[in-house]
Formats: sequence, C-alpha cells, structure tokens
Amino acid sequence: MVSKRKRRPNVFALAADQTRASKHAEVARRYAWAKKRYPPVSRAVIIGRRRLAELERLFRTRYGNTLPDDDAGHDDLLIAAHTIAHLSGNVAARIISWAAIWAPWMPPDNRRRLSEQVLSRPMKFRADPLAWRLALTYAERQRLNITTIGAADVSKAERVRLRESRKVDAKRERRRLAGVEPRAEYQANSLTRTKPWEAENTSRRTWERRRKRACRKSDASKVNLIGGATLASGARAGHVPYPTRTAWSLLAL
Repeated sequence: MVSKRKRRPNVFALAADQTRASKHAEVARRYAWAKKRYPPVSRAVIIGRRRLAELERLFRTRYGNTLPDDDAGHDDLLIAAHTIAHLSGNVAARIISWAAIWAPWMPPDNRRRLSEQVLSRPMKFRADPLAWRLALTYAERQRLNITTIGAADVSKAERVRLRESRKVDAKRERRRLAGVEPRAEYQANSLTRTKPWEAENTSRRTWERRRKRACRKSDASKVNLIGGATLASGARAGHVPYPTRTAWSLLAL
C-alpha cells in the first residue's frame, strides 16, 4: 500500500493571511480609538453648534466683541445661553464661560444664576420666531451666510422659492461657461424656424434627403483621401468602400 504524501503548507499564503489579519486588526483598533475619542454626535447638537456660531457672527457684526449692557444685550445673552443648553458636555460651565467672554460687565454670581435658570428649563427656538426676536432681515441673513435662523421680513416659503431661483441661475451660468448654447438662440437658429427648404421651393423631406446624400458623399471623399481607398470597378454609384487599416488609424488621430 502506497502511503499518500502529505502536502506541505504554502508558506507564502500563510504569510499573506497573517499580514491581512494584522491589517484588519489595526483598522479595528483605530476605529475603536476614534469612536472613543470622538463619540457620535446627534443632529440636534450639530445644528446647535452651527446656530451658536451664527449667533456669534451676528453679534460681532452688530455690537463688536462684547454685548451691550442694555435690554437688547441681555436678551441676546439669554438666547445664546438657551442655545448652549442643548449642546453636549458640561453646558453649565460653557454658559458661564460664554457669558464671561461676551458679557464681561455681568458679575460672576449673575452668570451662575443665569446658567442655573436656563438649565432648569431650557428653551428651543424655531427658525422664524428666533428671527423675529433678533430682528434679523433677509439681506443681513444672506450677507452673514446664516442658515439655521429664518428672516423677519421673508417667509419660509418665499425663502425656498428664492433659493431654488438662485440654484437655477447658478446652473444656467455653469452651462454658459461650459459653452452650451442658450435655448432661445438654439430655437432661433433651428431648422424649424429658418426653414431653408422654402428657399429651394421643396418639401422638408426632400431637403433632408438631399442633405443626407451630400453628407454621405462628403464622408466618402474624406475616407478616399485619407486611406487611399478607391471605388472598385463596376461598383454602383454612391457606394463607399470599407476603409483600410491605414484609414482607420489616421481617422483615430
């Protein structure tokens, strides 16, 4: 009885499997590290961060680096505090630190009381009511690139219509830069408008047939000129011979 010979393991395949497994383990380790260091954030927190940045941009444009010590400044500080209350992390400390930067005229005890008051009942502002409270106009909104707050003088439906109109204008401008002919010019120069067959006193079908025949003759002459192909003896008129390999190579150039 002949014993079967044992097959030796493929060293290269084993090394490739080990390398692949180590790479997968490294990818998993990095994903776990990133998930631990940067935990997933909800959509509400992302919108809140964006709104806080837009509020700071608006306040900086209107007042400078600090809020005024009046009714408008106090109301704006309250709006910002309610916005921070819906963010992640230690929001109480963030409210106090934000108030210390933007309202340095407020005593520290009042900042702490403001934080406690806001966190006891945080409020969420919708886009249009917040715009009315801030007296934010549509022109100021567009100039400061604000997206999470509405406009006091333009409704939401009107803003949607204006945004779609801007998209259409931008798309039209991109088409013009790409060299696309405008529809009005295309229709003005179309055969339906110019009607060249009327000048020849023929029907459109006859004119189209003649034009196709002229195009075929023109293409045949080009192939003969490039490839050196000639009509075979006894071939019917209008027959275009199959171009040679030289002709195809020259046409590809």
